[in-house]
This record gives sequence, structure tokens and C-alpha cells, in this order.
Amino acid sequence: MGKKFVTEFRTPEHHLSIQVMSVEDLDPALALEKSAFLTPWSRESFLNAIQNPNGINLVCKNKKEVVGYMTSFMVMDELYITNLLVSIDYQRQGIATELLKNLIRIVRIKKGVHLFLEVRENNSAAISFYKKLKFQVVGVRKRYYSDSKEDALVMKLTLNKE
Repeated sequence: MGKKFVTEFRTPEHHLSIQVMSVEDLDPALALEKSAFLTPWSRESFLNAIQNPNGINLVCKNKKEVVGYMTSFMVMDELYITNLLVSIDYQRQGIATELLKNLIRIVRIKKGVHLFLEVRENNSAAISFYKKLKFQVVGVRKRYYSDSKEDALVMKLTLNKE
């Protein structure tokens, strides 16, 4: 993707930056991952994500502290969001929205059209968040999550031509 620095923005409490995820961000992202998920990604999974030539992986930082991240990869005109997490101390401050807005900007530059993701069917907060951003439920993956056997909702956002 070229530049490491993507953008910066302010919340009422913080001056934050969004950057391309690098190897230096792996351990902080992994620590966040382990604090939030029943079955966290491994360090190798994060490393594979940032080494994927089709990957678009972003971190949000408060100074040098990783407070959120997003991993994704693009195939043709479709982008697949594989992970999005904001530290509990930084939630509800617009960070996930900023990560997604920047991702969408990058996807448009790369001529992407469709964004897909899976979300746990019982994660009502995440589902509501994605719906506010115009994602729609387009399918269900039965027993998708190995840790809980919970279904995943498949959500899709189709970008308008600009």
C-alpha cells in the first residue's frame, strides 16, 4: 500500500492516527486479540495477514499504543474483513468507524466494490454497528465458530460508484 501513515483524527479525549499495520504492531495487536476473543488469532495469523500482498491491514494508535486494528484482504473487486477490534478503553469513540472509513477509501482506490464480513449472530452491538454503516445481512454460516458452534451472519456492503 505504500505509505505507512494513513490519517489522523481526534476524539474528545485523544489525538489518534491510523496507520498500515507493521511487524512492530503484531504483539500489541495480539495482546488486544487475546483480551477480547474466545479463540484469538495466533501471531502467525497476524504475520500472514500483513505479509499477504492482497492484505489491507490497519491499526489505530494513541501515540505509540495500538488501541484498535482491522485486518482484511482483497480478491478481485471483493474485500473480506477478517478482524476488527477496538480496545475496551477506547470503544464508543468512533475508532471502528474511522478504521472502516479509511478501509473503504483504500478499497475505492483499488477499484473494489463489495465488502464482506462474518459476525457472531449474538453480537448485537457489532451487527447494529455494521448496519449503521449500511452493511446488510446476506447469509448465514451455520456453526461457523468452532469455540461455541455459533452461527455467523454474513454481511455485505456494496460501494456506490463515485
